[in-house]
Amino acid sequence: LGELHDKNFVRTMIEKVDEMEVPDKTKTKLAEYLKRIYEEIEVPFGYDIHHLSRMLKASPPPVNTVIEELRSLGFKASRVHYLGTGFKTNADVEEIKKIVLALNS
Repeated sequence: LGELHDKNFVRTMIEKVDEMEVPDKTKTKLAEYLKRIYEEIEVPFGYDIHHLSRMLKASPPPVNTVIEELRSLGFKASRVHYLGTGFKTNADVEEIKKIVLALNS
């Protein structure tokens, strides 16, 4: 499929944030957003932890906890830039479901 983001371009943008003539609060938010884009893994699809949890009739665990669990099992995982409750991983959905249910027990 190809890269979703040009990592070099995003890194350059992160470096340029401090030079922008905008309020510090805006710089901070922009830097965080760009960092999330930079760290986003290159898989085409993402998941919403709230949607998955509703399907499983479980409480949604923190996204970062799910990501940490996936990584501890050897999968790639990251937050997504377009959804606060979203993440990407190369794990299949059954593996993600097991993690969500385990975190609810």
